[in-house]
Amino acid sequence: MAGVAAPVYRIDGVLLHVAKPIPGAPEVLKFLNDYNIPFILLTNGGGKHETERVKDLEKRLGVHLSTDNFVQSHTPFQELLEGPNSLRDKTVLVTGSDYEKCRAIFRDSSLSSHLKIDAMFVLNDPRDWALDLQVMTDLLLSHAGYLGTYSPRNASADLPNCGWQRDGQPPLYFSNADLFWSANYPLPRLGQGAFQASLAGLWRRITGGHELERTSIGKPYGETYRFAERVLAGHRHEVLRVLGQGRHEPGVGQLRRVYMVGDNPESDIAGANGHASEHGTEWVSVLVKTGVWSEKRGGKLEGEFEPKAVVDDVTAAVKWALKKEGWTQGEGGAKLR
Repeated sequence: MAGVAAPVYRIDGVLLHVAKPIPGAPEVLKFLNDYNIPFILLTNGGGKHETERVKDLEKRLGVHLSTDNFVQSHTPFQELLEGPNSLRDKTVLVTGSDYEKCRAIFRDSSLSSHLKIDAMFVLNDPRDWALDLQVMTDLLLSHAGYLGTYSPRNASADLPNCGWQRDGQPPLYFSNADLFWSANYPLPRLGQGAFQASLAGLWRRITGGHELERTSIGKPYGETYRFAERVLAGHRHEVLRVLGQGRHEPGVGQLRRVYMVGDNPESDIAGANGHASEHGTEWVSVLVKTGVWSEKRGGKLEGEFEPKAVVDDVTAAVKWALKKEGWTQGEGGAKLR
């Protein structure tokens, strides 16, 4: 298998509906594994360690999976532990749906008696919005990230940005911006993007109209797609190495095309359409009807939200991609039902 094309899959709404496999999803993953077609799972979900989440997915889908080709919304945060501004030895406030799991994921060191916070991470949609909004607002207003302090620079008209977030306050990171996600309820549920919008709106009220300075990753942001492409390329290289295919064989060297299969036009589709690969890899967006987007609820698919194809489910998406690659039957006559 030359492996010039590879799929990327969203999990919720494409492979799973809440905790149950979407019909055909396990068979699709097994097909890809059996025929050594490299793929990664790219999700804006999070709140668990990658190894824990992969084990859970293996159990639910009945297919062998690996952390080597799995990227959660907060997985790219790992890169913040390296480089000149590394947060490895810093104190980080981490929030999400399960505080103990968030703490375990980051394994933060014991806090000092002064409780200085060096950064704030939102891993997934928090459960106690009132508490998190209060603590994070306190830190955004603090002097140098010390809880219980108030910066004398706040609202100083002679300072840039009127002094807001100009006194060493901890930087704020969000792992995804999804306003909605697909759950058991027949209508989409509010996600981390809604919490981010709430904090930003609150900050505008507090500061008299100033925008909240923060960093957002996850889909549709470019850094997440660049990270995912690196992970996919590394996984694909390992698959080809195991198969005994070298770099110099025709069609093996460069990852030429990636199929992004997702259910959310504002994250999956917009991200794939807008991604500018550093290596010239083409990203092809495919929208499925099993998750956030629905023809019944409307939602125009145009501009950055317009996919290259709209299909019923993940099985149809793989069939469409294989046909585009000239592999309608699969190698050896294999078929997807």
